[in-house]
Amino acid sequence: MILFKGRFLSFVFLFVFISSGVNARNVSVMAYNAENLFDFMHDEGKDDWTYMPKSEKVKGSEAFEACKKISNNYYRIQCFTLDWSREVFFKKLENISFMIRSYNNFSGPDVIVLEEVENIGVLHAMVEYYLGDLGYSIENVVLIEGPDGRGIDVGVISRIPLAGSPVLNTVDLTEVGYKRPTRGILEVPLNLGNRILTVLANHWPSQGNKVRTRIKAAKVLRSILQRTPSDVLVLAAGDFNTTDNEYSQVFAENLFNEESGVFFIDAYDQCVRYGGYYCTEPGAPGGTYYYNKDKKWNRLDRIFLSNSFLKDVSFSWENFVVY
Repeated sequence: MILFKGRFLSFVFLFVFISSGVNARNVSVMAYNAENLFDFMHDEGKDDWTYMPKSEKVKGSEAFEACKKISNNYYRIQCFTLDWSREVFFKKLENISFMIRSYNNFSGPDVIVLEEVENIGVLHAMVEYYLGDLGYSIENVVLIEGPDGRGIDVGVISRIPLAGSPVLNTVDLTEVGYKRPTRGILEVPLNLGNRILTVLANHWPSQGNKVRTRIKAAKVLRSILQRTPSDVLVLAAGDFNTTDNEYSQVFAENLFNEESGVFFIDAYDQCVRYGGYYCTEPGAPGGTYYYNKDKKWNRLDRIFLSNSFLKDVSFSWENFVVY
């Protein structure tokens, strides 16, 4: 487990198995919040000074002056004292990669959605140094730089080849009264052979923001599904930062509403309904996120499936896994 400012995270990833078309195949998908996966160098225009070697934060340096301007005392001290060296960076890559490799008899999932990644170079390093022998390749690594002020983005690593050009869909929070930009929704089409699987990587505004920001993200996600051809399978995964008490307002009203005939399905709910082993196993965690202050589990990390799955795809729910 990881302890991060009062927040306990179990292994925040999900697995779902799908079978597509005549040439049936199982596809495994993982979503994982990498918790500040920064490299150890400054990216121009990004507020990434905390995640640099301490040797570069000496008095009078640009990094030192940037740390000094942080108003929050906790984060200012962290910026000055955290030694995010090359060794620390590669150790974090190694640890995350070990978790990825541990799944499916140490062969890893077919598709990995990662949140809180600084740039595509970080994912390239992960594949090159720690995952390349599992069939992942640089050509199937996707991250498009977004507007987040800290520089964190969503990315995708895949064994399945791309079926077209990825797109970063903007979530414009100015429409709901916010000036600060947020992460977009990364749209990655993958080639299953006889079908296209579009993976939508999400990292919605945190609980430090009003619920209207997450409703806005939900509406953008729904709009992507509505413009996607009906024969394309769509899977949305990631950190939706939506607590159980917001479920109806954010998810049910915007994503699961069946009136238009185009809607998402909560894969975990389906897993429970059909008796999937891991999502109903006694003693399993009550979510993917536990916050000490509330002393309560929430399922911030989810996988949603387009209703096109129900029409011609058979699920193996018994293999659905939630940690």
